Amino acid sequence: MSETFRVLVTGAGTTTAVSVLKGLRAANDPSICVLMGDVNQDCAGAKLGDEFVRMPTARAANFEERIVGLCFERRINLVIPIIDYEFFGWAVVANRLHARGTRVAISPKTALERCIEKDKTFAFFQTLGIPTIPTWRASEIANPAELPYPVYLKPRCGRASLDNYRADKLTEYQLFAGKVPDAIVQPFSQGVEVTIDTISDFDGHFLAASPRVRIEVKSGQAYRSRTFASPELVEQARRVVEGLGIVGAANLQCFMTDDGVRFFEINARFGAGTALSIYAGMNGPQALVELARGRPLPDLTARPGVLMMRYWQEVYAEGAR
Repeated sequence: MSETFRVLVTGAGTTTAVSVLKGLRAANDPSICVLMGDVNQDCAGAKLGDEFVRMPTARAANFEERIVGLCFERRINLVIPIIDYEFFGWAVVANRLHARGTRVAISPKTALERCIEKDKTFAFFQTLGIPTIPTWRASEIANPAELPYPVYLKPRCGRASLDNYRADKLTEYQLFAGKVPDAIVQPFSQGVEVTIDTISDFDGHFLAASPRVRIEVKSGQAYRSRTFASPELVEQARRVVEGLGIVGAANLQCFMTDDGVRFFEINARFGAGTALSIYAGMNGPQALVELARGRPLPDLTARPGVLMMRYWQEVYAEGAR
């Protein structure tokens, strides 16, 4: 029997963390022990793993020291961070943890900055010659009346479609600009919204990608989605993730418009819709385990034409207070 391999998945209260858990379970490897970590022990994901880990908040002054101690105490072999706010902390200690036997699937700080700060994402796409959507910082727009309405406002470092607004005219822009912290502005794009899930090794070498159409989206998460084949999108995704040196998972978002594809976002982590790519054959979480163990990779070819339809599922715990 193989030696137990202990994987910590953070952000247990998120759909994304549960999707990663499903990928680890789909490996059908009883030696994989999944520890679900979160600041809140009463989230559903905390009840689904083999163990629960109470995580410090990413804003804690001693976050780095606490997660190093946590990984040592819980004998963690692999960490899969999910929460964007934690990423820089994990990036700081990744090499230190690796020297002690714990791999962290986290990208370098410079890559994280280019993904999280959306004006830097736009500049990076331009550097590579990847078709993208014009992006301006609201604070640098001299005359909002000259914007190509309708436009879209969102936080420069936002997540999960929070504080995202469409402005069809100047008065709406002026209203929303005051609500969005450190806003960026983009022309409103119409087209088919696509996410490309990718997986890379610990040296930032691209391994595989799975494009999927986001058919129905609520609060930034795909409730209905379908995989499809697109060598062009896979090649563009490869250029992006290798150009950044992404470690582990990423998901890229783009619109397929009448004028061609337009990329607009990179998330250096698994996405909420990762479950579809896993089911279709690209099991990124399993790949990270095998890479960390130094074992051969599973087949990462995703089948096109797989449709995902989501529904609610409850988790119960007795004796709650």
